Amino acid sequence: MESSASGLKMPSDEGEEKIVVFGLDDTEENWYMQTYNPDCENGEILGQMKRGFRTAFVALKESVFAIGGRVKGEFCTTHVEEFNFKERHWKPRAALLAGRDNHVAVALKIAEQDAILVCGGWNKKDEELRSCELFLPQENRWHRLPEMRERRECPAAAALPDGRAFVLGGHDGVVSIASVEYCHLRPDWQETAAQNAKFWKPVASMLTPRSYLGAVEFKGKIIVVGGSDDHQILKSVEIFTPPTDDQGLGQWTRIADMHIPRCPLSLVVYKNKLIPIKLGDFSHVYMEELGPEETTNGQDADDLSTWKWTHNCHLTRIYYPVGAICVKF
Repeated sequence: MESSASGLKMPSDEGEEKIVVFGLDDTEENWYMQTYNPDCENGEILGQMKRGFRTAFVALKESVFAIGGRVKGEFCTTHVEEFNFKERHWKPRAALLAGRDNHVAVALKIAEQDAILVCGGWNKKDEELRSCELFLPQENRWHRLPEMRERRECPAAAALPDGRAFVLGGHDGVVSIASVEYCHLRPDWQETAAQNAKFWKPVASMLTPRSYLGAVEFKGKIIVVGGSDDHQILKSVEIFTPPTDDQGLGQWTRIADMHIPRCPLSLVVYKNKLIPIKLGDFSHVYMEELGPEETTNGQDADDLSTWKWTHNCHLTRIYYPVGAICVKF
């Protein structure tokens, strides 16, 4: 399995919403970024990229950040680059504090400040990681954060608008796990980070252990799809209602399964629908989306338990995807 990307996004107020897929083209020679339109098979090539696997891709405003992973044959790099979709060029950014593969990254806001959180993964000593770091693009600087409660290789992550960031599942070096933990990044996060024991908090575990899963925040909740439980590739889907005063650990609920199992994968929100994109596969696989039925009206349209999976157009040109995001530009 060659990628840990989860297809995570930070919404922008301007531009047209687009899905961008990263990977090897069907000649098996060139590495590109390409748009994917679920309604048709015509995608636009946006530019070239470095050969890389197990990299985390994160959308932030009209840019994508490619973070760590295996780049040009080197494992567990600290390499970080930013591609601006309007200007169409890559530029280097500050390197990670710790090299890692199969990690997870998620964009979030701390008050009005943009940030990227990176967690877990695997290092050159073959160790699953608990370490985390926070990138502030305005400073071009990484900050070390307290370690997570558990080691997690190939987890997923999602962030809520209020600054809570959740890290879900992954592999602890022995088995795939179902546990979930979160931190709350407020403007005083540096003071909070000094209190290591209180920085990461547990919430309700997923109903199924998963590594190589996809996750995304959607309508104030967190959706997880697919992955592996060590015995099989999964097609099941769960939705998490975050903790409240009445439900201190939050609650997980099963919703409709995908038509086919997927692992690893990215999960993106596009035009108010959920689209899983299979990664690391030399084929044009079946594409699908989760959305309300056309006959659904009113409040039922927001009830994800009534949503159905429907077929989409195939992904063309990119023959071996390693990541996918949704971004506005």
